[in-house]
Amino acid sequence: MFLISGGLNQFYSSIINYRTDAAAGRMTHQESEALIDSLFVTYGKIYHDPSSTDKWYYGHPYKRWGSFCTEIPLDHLVKLDIPILWLNGSASRNTPVLEADDIRLEFLRLGKTNLTYKACREQIILYTKLLWKMERKRESHTGRRHLR
Repeated sequence: MFLISGGLNQFYSSIINYRTDAAAGRMTHQESEALIDSLFVTYGKIYHDPSSTDKWYYGHPYKRWGSFCTEIPLDHLVKLDIPILWLNGSASRNTPVLEADDIRLEFLRLGKTNLTYKACREQIILYTKLLWKMERKRESHTGRRHLR
């Protein structure tokens, strides 16, 4: 069971967000491309040293990113024959709904019928807020940020 994930490599989320921001006029396409180019430089550094605990990106060591971004969740999802319920926040920037659309499309392409999909707004936002509050509470008790 995935609690919070997308079907694509987690690095795609930021790329998708920058591209949709440009398409929506929140930044220029030139700004978007510059940010995406810088992401690819960073991702290359992470893939070059995926076990590093000394180098950090976006609040986590490379090792975390190296472990999360070497597998494509969708590759594993399509191998399952059990019923799958996939809920995705329609406005999520952590797991853009475009990633879930890719999951649906791949299941259709493969003729698989074991996926039930729903894009949700309020339910996912409330669930994410609950997780965030639980994380902040744990941090206040331990005095440190928990790495997943």
